[in-house]
Amino acid sequence: MSEKFIVLAVSFFLMILYLTKVYGDSPKKYKLSLIGEKNWSDISQLKLPKKEKKELLYKSNVLYAAHNRYQADHVVAFSSNGKFKVEMRRTDEPLDEDLGVATIYDSLGNKIWEGTVGFWVYPSNNGDDFVSVGSEASVIRFHKISDTIATLDKKTPYVLASRYGFTFDAKYFVGAGSTLELLTCEGDVIWRKYTNSPAPRELAFSYDASKIALALMPHLLGWQVPQLTDTEDTVSKALPDRSIKNSYLFILNRDGEVLHKEILDWPVVHQMTFSPKGDFLAVGGYNHLSIFDVNAKKVIGKHDQNSLNFSHCSMAFSPSSDLLAIQSYGNLYLLNLKGKITDYARLTDDFDTSPVGLTLAFSESGKILLASTNNKLYAFKIEEK
Repeated sequence: MSEKFIVLAVSFFLMILYLTKVYGDSPKKYKLSLIGEKNWSDISQLKLPKKEKKELLYKSNVLYAAHNRYQADHVVAFSSNGKFKVEMRRTDEPLDEDLGVATIYDSLGNKIWEGTVGFWVYPSNNGDDFVSVGSEASVIRFHKISDTIATLDKKTPYVLASRYGFTFDAKYFVGAGSTLELLTCEGDVIWRKYTNSPAPRELAFSYDASKIALALMPHLLGWQVPQLTDTEDTVSKALPDRSIKNSYLFILNRDGEVLHKEILDWPVVHQMTFSPKGDFLAVGGYNHLSIFDVNAKKVIGKHDQNSLNFSHCSMAFSPSSDLLAIQSYGNLYLLNLKGKITDYARLTDDFDTSPVGLTLAFSESGKILLASTNNKLYAFKIEEK
């Protein structure tokens, strides 16, 4: 048998093995085993594996900060690395209801700055920056955390239903309103795309912004086809019959190039999340879920059963990207890339109003999953059945 034939045979076998793992029905099935639960005030006492305890307690505090972030007149935001905390309270002026007084504390609780900024606050993961949005309809304020806070007012289109956020590597800031923009942490625009939508329905980006996903729906467009263009002169198009039942998904790279456009089979997208390396994208709306292979530009998994409601949910891929965790109304689901449920856990019978998109975290090993509700934090071990 020739050496060339052996090499080809081995290559073919490895390719089949990869495709089976990613696209096929994996023989491995997983289950969720509860290893502990604690009220938020007692999360430091949660029994966790020793090797991962420090990492998981850190992620627990991030989830706790997310649960306490939004209240009627008070916002608390933590940088993910614990470097600073921002406490926001609305100003007393009725005409400035979207402005707030920010008090910034360091990790030891020392006050380092206080001032009036936009009420909605978005911290970066590295703790060096935060963005505030509010009041003036076209101002996003970029702030550097230092001995004195430098405020940079950047004019950019802004509407109440807009979506904003730092990328997880804290190098970029993504904003979506009547435009889709990629900015530096200093507020400089790298590129800008225009839409004919008054507001995006959902925004997601991969760890380093190498992939960005934007969902638009025709309900907000006066029944026009959603578009994304390089110029402000966006041409409106009438919708074909029955297409008001669809949503429109755009996937772009970090250079602003549209890699893929997909017409979804449901009218509203409620939640989207990328896998850690940006290879897969999960998109959920009402009772529908689609899992995309971003590189292949195709749907590889679906879930269209009434058992899942994506109108209020969080989603997170495992570090190896072979599992998808979904939390919805007090229910926790574990799915494979085909969209099939491999296990389920009921977290609470109370009506859970946990913040959308901010209730789940995998350990770096992928063996532990943290899930959180209004009152408690749960730790599950993921095991093969």
